[in-house]
Amino acid sequence: MQWPEVELGYREEGKTIRELIVSIRVCGRFFNIGLPVVRNVSELPQDDYGRRGLSHVTVAGSVLHGMREVEVWLQTFSPGSRTPIHRHSCEEVFIVLKGSGTLYLASSSHEKSPGKPQEYAIFSNSTFHIPVNDAHQVWNTNEHEDLQVLVIISRPPVKVLLAPLWIFPMCLGQDGLLYHSTCLPWPPVSSYIPLPIPNTVAATASSYSGGIRLGIIRKPSSHVPTFRQAPAFCNGDSCGNERIHVTMTLDANYLRGTMAAVLSIIQQSACPENVEFHFFWGRFEPHVLSNIKSTFPYLEFRTYRFDCNRVRGKISKSIRQALDQPLNYVRIYLADILPSDVKRIIYLDSDLVVVGDIARLWEIDLKGKVLGAPEYCHANFTKYFTELFWSNPVWAKTFQGKRPCYFNTGVMVLDVEMWRQGDYTQKVEDWMEVQKHKRIYHLGSLPPFLLVLAGNIKRVDHRWNRHGLGGDNIEGKCGNLHPGPISLLHWSGKGKPWLRIDMRKPCSADYLWAPYDLHHSSTDSLEEQ
Repeated sequence: MQWPEVELGYREEGKTIRELIVSIRVCGRFFNIGLPVVRNVSELPQDDYGRRGLSHVTVAGSVLHGMREVEVWLQTFSPGSRTPIHRHSCEEVFIVLKGSGTLYLASSSHEKSPGKPQEYAIFSNSTFHIPVNDAHQVWNTNEHEDLQVLVIISRPPVKVLLAPLWIFPMCLGQDGLLYHSTCLPWPPVSSYIPLPIPNTVAATASSYSGGIRLGIIRKPSSHVPTFRQAPAFCNGDSCGNERIHVTMTLDANYLRGTMAAVLSIIQQSACPENVEFHFFWGRFEPHVLSNIKSTFPYLEFRTYRFDCNRVRGKISKSIRQALDQPLNYVRIYLADILPSDVKRIIYLDSDLVVVGDIARLWEIDLKGKVLGAPEYCHANFTKYFTELFWSNPVWAKTFQGKRPCYFNTGVMVLDVEMWRQGDYTQKVEDWMEVQKHKRIYHLGSLPPFLLVLAGNIKRVDHRWNRHGLGGDNIEGKCGNLHPGPISLLHWSGKGKPWLRIDMRKPCSADYLWAPYDLHHSSTDSLEEQ
């Protein structure tokens, strides 16, 4: 990229300079821009650069106004909002015009990762400066008023390095996007607020500007996890009335994961009020339901009881105990339980976060198929079934005329009506019945799905299930995150991010899950690393 050449001039009326003339040369051509000497700041264009709660005004800029030595910004942060963790090769001076907050600054943080920062209280009428290449973050930690700062930057334009968390590697920001990175996506501004959370605080809900509400949720028992109340997200102006139906299971052991998954979905959605959740539970646990209601008081959802007796006689022991739980088989019976007005669903596991707009997954054309999911044809498909299966000439013909590939049943788009009409529940149960008498597979509810549908589904882009991040907590193995676009991160496997975070042994990818964690102790667990 080649930066434009800039020349400055002015227009006079008598002895008075009325207008600066900025000449910009791009690709050999000159363009003149008139810049009045006196301007009304309130009339200047504002932008949020994708950061919820930020109002950014370029008072004097290099590209917009032709400034060569200095750039001046006016920034306003609503309660709870902040800049990302970033650094740049220029000096920066802040003047706090109103409000208060916190400066996080990692001095001499010129390594790949910024490291643990120091905290500095900032307040109205204070000023502070950022040395060249020191990683920093400005955060409005005041719950009651906006933070407004005047920012002066030297040597514009600058390139910005960004990081999602303090111990995460920094990557180059995208050209033209002040706070966007070319690295992996991470949650926007409102998701992770490191305010002190005293255990004695009662349940409250405070109102903030921008339609976001935050608070602390107290639960009746010390054995029940305590969750922060999630922000309330509203639809954009262009949202229609179409509902997006998302189904998940509710289980006390995975509740923390479910909370993070739900937050990620509504936070990344352009039309969060259009998303309706359908939660399935196998054992009545009042505190689980009350957690959902209190953490997401604005959430549209329905709950359903799954009769575990329906599968107890059909489940055969697998290689992992977690796969033998009756609730793991609810995905087979969704069409039988959901009301008739639900024609299409997205099924999601609880150990994932969505970092793209769920509407893009919902809009996928299934092309007449009953199910859509990412396929992984490089995987050895034969290993999902035993030698007994492949040695049986009748069973081995199951995939004849097809190109079967492994797909992960933790992320699926399902045509509910077509499932019902095709009696797919019975087809899956038939293979489960075979498994009870002949050991033809090892992995819980996945193989019967493959037996019925592999080679006959709508292939979905891999970005919608970057799976395998769970690794193995017992063996200390981390899952690998492969290059490519990402809309959904999935911690499938034995290890779960919340367990590793609590053990203070997180994998790198776990830091991408952590900002969605509403569990009250999660901030301390990470910041002490």
